[in-house]
Amino acid sequence: MEKEEMMEEGTAEDRERDEAMMKKDDMMEKNEDAMMKKEGTVISDGMYKDATASNLPASVLTDGTTKVLYFFAAWCPTCKKGNQTLTSWYAGGGKGMVTVYKLNYDEEKALKQKYGVPYQHTFVKVDGKGNMIEKKEGPSDEVLKALLQS
Repeated sequence: MEKEEMMEEGTAEDRERDEAMMKKDDMMEKNEDAMMKKEGTVISDGMYKDATASNLPASVLTDGTTKVLYFFAAWCPTCKKGNQTLTSWYAGGGKGMVTVYKLNYDEEKALKQKYGVPYQHTFVKVDGKGNMIEKKEGPSDEVLKALLQS
């Protein structure tokens, strides 16, 4: 039921109670969002984040958490398949997996050079200081899943 519909039904007392409950729920959601932003990346359960719209901020690389950088190209059929695979794996919550940042292969020139990325559909696991731990170029699903384990 929509908020407006709930408020139309019942007495003034019911409407006041419902309004107070909705405000409380909104406050809880805002507090949870603020906590997530403050804490940064979830460590125990990973996420799949699309960072293709802009260059990855350097602070992400040095946030203290291990992560995987996925060098993705929209024109690459293998990348599209990999994107679908990652989306399905992380839809379940990414339990036991590190966070993956999907990066624009064509635009992330500095990171490609830093990590020696030869072509798209390359995955680079980095530590919390941005140092490369491991790199996989065009991995199978089995190899990729092993790389994503936290």
